[in-house]
Amino acid sequence: VCRPKSLSESDFGRHTPFRLSGLVISSGTSTFVLETPDGNCLMHTPTNPPQVGAIVVIRGHTKIDRFDKVPVLRATNWTAVAKGKVPAPVAASLEDLRSGRFECRRVRTEGRVIDVCNDEVDPQWRFLVLSASGWQLPVAVGPETDVGLSHLLNARIAVTGICTARSSGRRRFLGSVLTADSRDA
Repeated sequence: VCRPKSLSESDFGRHTPFRLSGLVISSGTSTFVLETPDGNCLMHTPTNPPQVGAIVVIRGHTKIDRFDKVPVLRATNWTAVAKGKVPAPVAASLEDLRSGRFECRRVRTEGRVIDVCNDEVDPQWRFLVLSASGWQLPVAVGPETDVGLSHLLNARIAVTGICTARSSGRRRFLGSVLTADSRDA
């Protein structure tokens, strides 16, 4: 799980308060990725997340997710202090993404779509399964992308997004998942 280097694994079981600042490089409906000098981190928020490109100061606490049983940074409030420039995505192979080497980084990858399906927990989310060089990787496409995806079956595509790990046994896809940028979908 991507987290700032200043927080240890044991901090997450104790609801440790934190204060971080950094650049928002990805933003969804209840999560966002913050790029900090201390390391990139996935933040969860009960409110609307900040916009991509905002430099923010965040306060919150750590916890263990009750479903996925993974450490989580919960942003309880945030303040945008400036506008920043989102870095260009890093080119990565599906093998690189499956290894976890690009955890919580903005990446661009390519592959052939071999499956299109809905998430079994939240059907608003859909998945494209990419294949390249013997590797496969699910790409999550959020509800903000309202175009159909079935026409992409067997197509070779390039996609930009944030790679994160999923460990929940409740979902079909475990391990690394690339969440597509809504601007790129």
